[in-house]
Amino acid sequence: MAEYAPGTPRVIGQYVRPFCKCGHRLTVKTAWTPENPGKRIREARFLDPPMCQRALDEIPGLLRARNELEDDLEEMELLILLDLDMRKVEVY
Repeated sequence: MAEYAPGTPRVIGQYVRPFCKCGHRLTVKTAWTPENPGKRIREARFLDPPMCQRALDEIPGLLRARNELEDDLEEMELLILLDLDMRKVEVY
């Protein structure tokens, strides 16, 4: 069998079997959603290894903490804006 560079289409009869840049075969799927009926989608298999149990345990807590910090920041920004508005009213 001939060697092909990654990303080079392979021709089998009249059908071109696509390969991704990493050399893995792409799967062709057909969407049956109301927005895209019959649309063909090419996807490669997911190559990331599964995460360890510690990562699975830690990441949700880190995301919750980050979300709480973002909420606190939004609240502080709102309080600063309200304080600035009140100072404008006092000046007039």
